[in-house]
Amino acid sequence: MIPAGIERKHVEAALDAIDQNGIPDGRAATKFDLVRAGRRYPPKYALGLAAKFATGSELDPSQFSGGAETNDFLTSLGFEVATRKSSTISEFLELILQEYPAARNSGQFGKDHEIWSIFGDLEKACCDLKSVKAFPTIRTKWSVGQGNWAKVPWLAFLDTRETSTTQRGVYCVFLFRQDSSGVYLTLNQGVTEPLQEMGASDGRAWKGAPPTPHRCWLL
Repeated sequence: MIPAGIERKHVEAALDAIDQNGIPDGRAATKFDLVRAGRRYPPKYALGLAAKFATGSELDPSQFSGGAETNDFLTSLGFEVATRKSSTISEFLELILQEYPAARNSGQFGKDHEIWSIFGDLEKACCDLKSVKAFPTIRTKWSVGQGNWAKVPWLAFLDTRETSTTQRGVYCVFLFRQDSSGVYLTLNQGVTEPLQEMGASDGRAWKGAPPTPHRCWLL
């Protein structure tokens, strides 16, 4: 939640500080820009820094959301916020790591939340990869939870020749760490359906014990 007391002058001071000191690692804009005199700034970082000039303490990014919450507040103060024309998969992953803690803390779950559209944008960016387009059998699927925010959100690449669900078969999946400190691209085996159909003992014996996910990289 954005605290009361932040005024336009505090945001202006934050932008001046960014001009002088730059943007810290991990706080660059990915989907929106705050525009002042032709220069672009990361809206969420600028607002968090503005809180320091208003209250004495910088606002932690987990305490409020980017997107609509931040943008509506800044535009109410007379600032221009513009949509960035393109973003890479890396930028979307970074944005999810930045925004997901605030989504979990907000208590607001559903398609209207900004994080939902970010996952949709990430899925589209993944589908646009040449390596994915080259294989018509590949489908993407993602989840941030059912009814409540998941502790570990994910986006999976499913080859329908192998499986069409994460509950069985082998597939690649982006897994976001519970503390949002990183994201792994892993090779997983779904065991939910075998366990349900055969029971715990026979299900685990099916084609051997489930493999430990292979972590391919950490962002």
